[in-house]
Amino acid sequence: MVILEIDDWLKPSDIKNDDVVLIIDEGRIRTADETPFNRDVFEITVALPSGQTKIWTMNKTTQKSCIEAWGKDTSKWVNKEIRLKIVEQNVRGVLKKVIYGIPIVEKT
Repeated sequence: MVILEIDDWLKPSDIKNDDVVLIIDEGRIRTADETPFNRDVFEITVALPSGQTKIWTMNKTTQKSCIEAWGKDTSKWVNKEIRLKIVEQNVRGVLKKVIYGIPIVEKT
């Protein structure tokens, strides 16, 4: 059995625009049956600037950006950094704050 607290999930109120978080695991896909969203979601654990860890339900736009930066194998995302942006957006007819991530790519 897994016992989760509501504070385990990353919320816009947990961060500031331009905060940089560290990816600390390869994430997991939760099926539509396991979520209230009626669709599969990708969750990944990140460390906030404070060192606190949170589970981030990463949106498809951010997933695509991470795939472009680091590839489809999320195990290669571990220990990578992402700069977070909070955007107010219409979600199912309601304006909500949404977290987007911009991968920080090392210059080679």
